[in-house]
Amino acid sequence: MAGALWQGIHREFFREPFAISADLRRTRLLQELKVEHQICDLLLPNDAEPRMSLVVDFSVTEDWVAMDCPPRFPTSAVGLDLLVQSRPSQLPTVWESRLREVRDDLLYIEFPEVIYQKQARRLYRVMPAVDDPRRIELYRTGAPMVLGEILDISEGGTRVRQVGRA
Repeated sequence: MAGALWQGIHREFFREPFAISADLRRTRLLQELKVEHQICDLLLPNDAEPRMSLVVDFSVTEDWVAMDCPPRFPTSAVGLDLLVQSRPSQLPTVWESRLREVRDDLLYIEFPEVIYQKQARRLYRVMPAVDDPRRIELYRTGAPMVLGEILDISEGGTRVRQVGRA
């Protein structure tokens, strides 16, 4: 039976609006964690307290993420699911993965299929899908047309970056 902390995180984060399943976005998040040396919390199902770690490396093609092994991490946890929590760009981020092996002071976990990231905004923002059109033309009476690129969309509006004038 999973601990109360584990269950609380699942209730808080693991909902469809917070799901990131696109390979490119998941890879970017992991790259940010790695490059910025962001502290991650690792939580085994029955842990009362998370253990701190760092993303050391990852491979999408080989389906693994290597993380620094915290002191006194139980090697008996191989094969168990664990939760990874972090805050890249100050956005609470969580994913669940399975611990494959402990080798050379590194934990090798499965590359996450879905990462859950909770927006700090009142209205959730999403990036356009890869096959959605991103380039737009903005028109206003009496002004020249402006070319733009959609960065994200929410119920409250769209964030656009100007890329030029026609």
